[in-house]
Amino acid sequence: MLQERVVTSSFLLLSLLLLVMTDDITGQRVLIIGNSYIRRNGLTFMVQSILGDTAQVVQYARPSKGLYQHWQGVQKNSASELALLFDQEWDWIVMQDSSLNPVQLLEATWNIVTSFVIQRIVESTSSKNYALFQTWGRRDGWKQCSFLTMSHQVYERYQSA
Repeated sequence: MLQERVVTSSFLLLSLLLLVMTDDITGQRVLIIGNSYIRRNGLTFMVQSILGDTAQVVQYARPSKGLYQHWQGVQKNSASELALLFDQEWDWIVMQDSSLNPVQLLEATWNIVTSFVIQRIVESTSSKNYALFQTWGRRDGWKQCSFLTMSHQVYERYQSA
């Protein structure tokens, strides 16, 4: 059931484009949760450009934070900015994990943690659509991983999530 409600990033922009072509997009509300990958790469601006001026696209991005750290913050402080955003209604909630988590953690561990957090976000929010935004490897890689190796591992983990 969770997999039916969460779209992976490879379909995110396509889904938004289809939404633009098929539905009334006036007043669409999109919450994007992530870290510097979202902030520095202009995802919020791209989504706003696709949906138009009447849409409300809100970014909650904290450097180096993954979904689990965001969820912990909500659990520790129900009055936090993200918790207050979760209390609102959204047409889309887009979630992005840290690019290191899929590489650092064993595949099974990452899948369990990510599935747990996504399930909790879905259960505690009222959104019509959810998307998991896949990142890519760090430009200079990480430890013994090159950019390409890291990007491939991130891709494989997201496909199994």
